[in-house]
Amino acid sequence: MHNYSKRLKWVMHPLSLVSALCLSLSAVRAFWQNENLYLFLVWNLFLAAIPYLATKYLDTKAWFKSLLVMGISILFLPNAAYLVTDFVHFRHGHRGANLWYDLVLFFSYGLAGILFTYYAIQDLGSYVRRQFGNWLYRAFLALVFPAIGYGIYLGRIERYNSWDLVLHPFSFARGMWGILTGPELFPAIRFSLLFAFFAALLHYILLALHTHKQA
Repeated sequence: MHNYSKRLKWVMHPLSLVSALCLSLSAVRAFWQNENLYLFLVWNLFLAAIPYLATKYLDTKAWFKSLLVMGISILFLPNAAYLVTDFVHFRHGHRGANLWYDLVLFFSYGLAGILFTYYAIQDLGSYVRRQFGNWLYRAFLALVFPAIGYGIYLGRIERYNSWDLVLHPFSFARGMWGILTGPELFPAIRFSLLFAFFAALLHYILLALHTHKQA
C-alpha cells in the first residue's frame, strides 16, 4: 500500500503531469502533421529535467558527491528556464498547422521549464540551508537567478551549450572574454537581468502559492 501511494504521488506530481502533457502534444503534432519540426522541444525538455533529477542524488553524508551533483545541477539549470525562450520558433511550422494547438504546445513546454526551474532551485536551496546555514542560502538565491539569466543569454544568443564549459573549456573561455571586452557586454547584461528578474519573480510567485496552500 505504501509503494502504491508513493507511485501515485510520483505520477500526480506537477512535473510528471506537465512532462506527460508535453510529450503527448509533441507525439500528436508529429503524427498529425507528419513532420518533426518541433521535436527539438523534446530534447530541450530532457535537458531541462537534468538539474532537477540531479538534485535527487544530493547526500548530506557525502559532501564531495553532493558538490559534484550541485555543480551539474547548476550548470544545466539555465536549460530549464531556456524552454520559455523557445517561443521564438512559434509559427515556423507549415501553413496548415493549427495555430492554437501550437500555442498550447509551446506554452506547455514553457510551463515545464518554469516548474523544473522552481523545483530544482527549491531542492538545491534546501540542501544549502541544511548544510551551510541561512547566510549561504540567501547568497545562493541572490546568485542563482543572475546565473540563470546569463546562461539563457549564452544559449539563446551566443549559441553555447552547457557541456561546452567541460568539453571545450578554452574556446568557451575565449568566448566569455570576448563578451566581457566587446560590444556585446551591455546587451548581455540587459538580457541576463531581464531573464534573471523574470525567473526570480516566477519562482517567488510559485513559492508563495505553495506556502499559501500549506498554511
